[in-house]
Amino acid sequence: MAASHGLEVRNEDGRTPLMCAAGLGDTEILVTLLNSGADKDAQDKNGATALHNAARRGSAECLRLLLDAGWSKDVQDDEGDTPLHLAAQCGNAGCVDLLLKAAVKKDLRNTIGDTPLHRAADNGHAGCVELLLEAGVEKDLRNTIGDTPLHRAADNGHAGCVELLLKAGVEKGLKDNEGNTALDVAKDDPCRSLLEKASGSTGT
Repeated sequence: MAASHGLEVRNEDGRTPLMCAAGLGDTEILVTLLNSGADKDAQDKNGATALHNAARRGSAECLRLLLDAGWSKDVQDDEGDTPLHLAAQCGNAGCVDLLLKAAVKKDLRNTIGDTPLHRAADNGHAGCVELLLEAGVEKDLRNTIGDTPLHRAADNGHAGCVELLLKAGVEKGLKDNEGNTALDVAKDDPCRSLLEKASGSTGT
């Protein structure tokens, strides 16, 4: 059995050697472990898999190897994040692209209701936002506090993401749980200008 060869030995975080290799972006060790029969369903103490670690790290090659090996690509960790959430959150556009091409579920929500688009917009990763929009994700989903991806981008001053979302035709007037639109929460002048222009052009 794989465990008898030490493939499933875990560290203090509950990570197996395969998870660690994915997190370090070490493709050589990863291939060796895959060929030795490492457990593809193993999760660490936080519910993350090797695929989560590769997506967070931004190792597109490790991610590709895991996907080619038939890894479960939509597993959610204890915070509800999928590998796509983590790739988008960390700005790893190459990993986002690979996951989308692997036909992952694009609009899964984590425990606070965020989709991968929320995470990309919240952190200002315009390249990831663009890839997700091109893949046809739901643009106007609200999280548990009522924020849309546009709210998150505007609130954090990410004008590039705001511009992409507006061009994609998001609903500009949606309100969060406190009754605020994206324009209401925008703190940055470029974001405010973009939102004011968009609102003025439609008369909303």
